[in-house]
Amino acid sequence: VLRHLGVPSTDALPTLGERWAAVVGPALATHSEPVTLRHGRLVVRVSDPVWASQLRWMERQVVAALVETPGFADLRSLEVRVGPAEAR
Repeated sequence: VLRHLGVPSTDALPTLGERWAAVVGPALATHSEPVTLRHGRLVVRVSDPVWASQLRWMERQVVAALVETPGFADLRSLEVRVGPAEAR
């Protein structure tokens, strides 16, 4: 059902969380977080427009690295949003 709706498996985002800093670098990882993946688009929240610009500039590189991560083979693009991190 999830695959039909364009949603990755339930373990895909936690796996990405573990790999995020290695893909985008520690500075950008501190100011960004993957939020959701749907229909080949990964939504990433960043803390500031400067980090949004950096992530958009790196989009091809990030997507190329992430398609190797289990659950992200269909990833095609990033959607970058500026906003505060969610409370955990």
